[in-house]
Amino acid sequence: MLRMSMVSPSLERVTNRTDALGISRATLATVCGLKPATLSNMLRGIKNDGEAEYKLATTSLLLVELADAVSPLLLPNDPVNLSRLLNHVRERGVTADAIRGAITSVFGSKDTNE
Repeated sequence: MLRMSMVSPSLERVTNRTDALGISRATLATVCGLKPATLSNMLRGIKNDGEAEYKLATTSLLLVELADAVSPLLLPNDPVNLSRLLNHVRERGVTADAIRGAITSVFGSKDTNE
């Protein structure tokens, strides 16, 4: 976990989420339409960008929700396919619950191992 006094709690959560997802911060930045160097500068306290921080926070939270929903499958970890997935979910209003239901119908419940 990245710990710097200049880093906002929101950015700390973003780094925790990327670690939990197993994706690089550069991948998340790219998916959010940012240069990886921009995110790096934000994490080092060199740059403040509230709009970018909001985008990173909301996108990383959505990715965590989707990762949970698609389990036991994995999300793509490359920026191109991850962007395609996010665009599809956002454009069609697909919810994590709908994805979870579809995955459960194929693989069974995580809890009962049907």
